[in-house]
Amino acid sequence: MYAADSIIDRQDNMIEKVEKIASKLKAFGIDAIVLHSAENRRYITGLKTSSGAVLITAEGKCACITDFRYIEVLSKKAYDNICSVYEVPQGMEDEFIGELLKRYHCKSVYIEHFRISAQHYNILKSTWKAELVESNGMIESMRAIKDARELEYIRVSQQIAEHSLDQTFKDVQVGMTEKEVEALLTWNLLKNGSENGIFGIVVASGPNSSMPHALPSGRRIDKGDFLLIDFGAIYNGYYSDITRTAAVGYATEEMKKVYDVVHKANCEAIAALGKGCCGSEMDRAARDIITQSGYGEYFGHGLGHGVGLEIHESPRLSKGSKEIIQAGNVITVEPGIYLPGKFGVRIEDLIYIGEDGIENLTSMTKELTII
Repeated sequence: MYAADSIIDRQDNMIEKVEKIASKLKAFGIDAIVLHSAENRRYITGLKTSSGAVLITAEGKCACITDFRYIEVLSKKAYDNICSVYEVPQGMEDEFIGELLKRYHCKSVYIEHFRISAQHYNILKSTWKAELVESNGMIESMRAIKDARELEYIRVSQQIAEHSLDQTFKDVQVGMTEKEVEALLTWNLLKNGSENGIFGIVVASGPNSSMPHALPSGRRIDKGDFLLIDFGAIYNGYYSDITRTAAVGYATEEMKKVYDVVHKANCEAIAALGKGCCGSEMDRAARDIITQSGYGEYFGHGLGHGVGLEIHESPRLSKGSKEIIQAGNVITVEPGIYLPGKFGVRIEDLIYIGEDGIENLTSMTKELTII
């Protein structure tokens, strides 16, 4: 349905990222960084792999360490002047990286301390003859600012998600189970171009919708239910995120009232968004509306979060968040009200923060829909 980038495009993007990381390492006085996490490896290489590592030095050297399963495709994506690709048997990557650190005369190395286990840390400490330094989310901070290419990936991902949800809503019938709706939505996502590996889909009907992250169950959908669906697509590794709550057959006056409050909170929070705002300020913009309407105790989660190569990224929009929203962020705005034993409503849009304003990447209606 959508065309992927050419290898040359990905190579150029890889060069730009490696050069930026090398510059940061020099500025921080660190000789190298080693990326073990799948998301950060993909951020550099553009390739989804289940193991391996990427080493980048302050001098701009880049090494991709992989195994037999990925050597051919990674070699095609590598760029001769910027990256070397090494095939190493599974389980021997860290030993090999230790030799590279010696070869490159690296005495200090950033590690992803919050992404590796204590056991892995101890292995690195005993294997590498270099000082291990906590990276403090250096790569994640870079990832929070999306470039034009990444924004386009997310935009396409959102289009796939919305098209798939629209198709699914049209086929929902009274008597279907939540699991059947989940299966239908999953098929539509894959058919429309989403990657295999979709994150957990929330399909919650009737009283189940009062649980914000309810797992799809065998409950059968009935008339008068709210049907809450929260999910996203993945395109070229980049997630989208959307929640819509529809009424099945009809909505009661109480359902309409709660829906209107959540709708207003969503719209007001989006209207207040902009670069330089604090995450807690944005959360309060929505929370105040819900609280003033008498439902404050029923909105227990944060307003939103960043989206990119992971479904939950920086920045966070929540009560205690001190993160500052920056141009280039892609964030969700998803207020909700959840009445235990009755129903829940959540409306979630995906927003891009630009230099001169915001762009709502979500085009699907958020007016109350009866299906």
